Amino acid sequence: MSKEIPFTKGVRVYFLMQDDYVAYIGQTTHLAARIATHVADGKTFDSVAYKDVCGADAVMIEAFNINYHNPELNQEVDNATCLLKRVARSVGY
Repeated sequence: MSKEIPFTKGVRVYFLMQDDYVAYIGQTTHLAARIATHVADGKTFDSVAYKDVCGADAVMIEAFNINYHNPELNQEVDNATCLLKRVARSVGY
């Protein structure tokens, strides 16, 4: 995974890290702007990792990683229901 935050647009799944643990996972097309939003919202993290992904796969990759890592900051909503709906929409259901 890359470490420098790009200012160019591109589909990315990103990981906000705190003390070597995944604190939050998201996806975006403009990583620098999204990170700025998290800072403004008061999310606590000390580093960011990301992976460039194919746009069609972004929702599924994000959902898989949230399910696998169970990050604390993703628990603000009912992730299981929300993510399943997003994955279903991404594949045309």
